Amino acid sequence: MNLAQLRAFVAMLDPRLVLVPLRPVLARRLVLRGPLDRPWHPAVTALVEHAAA
Repeated sequence: MNLAQLRAFVAMLDPRLVLVPLRPVLARRLVLRGPLDRPWHPAVTALVEHAAA
């Protein structure tokens, strides 16, 4: 976009336009479930132990 295009775009905007920053409002929780019939992979075990500390 060159300067002339930018000026044309700004001229089309409503002067009452207000930009509001978006902030995430969701919280996510990671839940790890291992297989019931065999042990977890060592990398997953280490991750779970580190997260629990």
